[in-house]
Amino acid sequence: MGKQKKLNGTLVTRDLPAKGLSLGSHQFPSFDGLAAAFGADIRDYPARDIIPDDFYRGRTPYNAVVSALFFRGGSLESFGLKFKAEIDQGQAMTAIRALLCSFAPKHEIKEATVAWALSVWCDGTPKTA
Repeated sequence: MGKQKKLNGTLVTRDLPAKGLSLGSHQFPSFDGLAAAFGADIRDYPARDIIPDDFYRGRTPYNAVVSALFFRGGSLESFGLKFKAEIDQGQAMTAIRALLCSFAPKHEIKEATVAWALSVWCDGTPKTA
């Protein structure tokens, strides 16, 4: 969506940068295929102090799903998860790919961020067996 302004009777449109998904107080950028291929920038991750401790310490079923996705691959459906209706599936999958394949942060930050995202963006009960 663009911002519109009327200037001397002429409608002027300025495109605003696309907003990505959010997680807590953190706003992700809108990731593209390049980011999905080469990884997200360190600035794209939420600060460590806003990531819930259980996700950072790897104590949730979502962490197990992220670990399995990272090391074995698969689909979210095979882990009992499905994106909520209000979440753009394409944008969310691109974000997850970009966040997981980055070399920028420590693995714990990557795993915690994506596990937290899955817990907020998905419905279903995570299963890893």
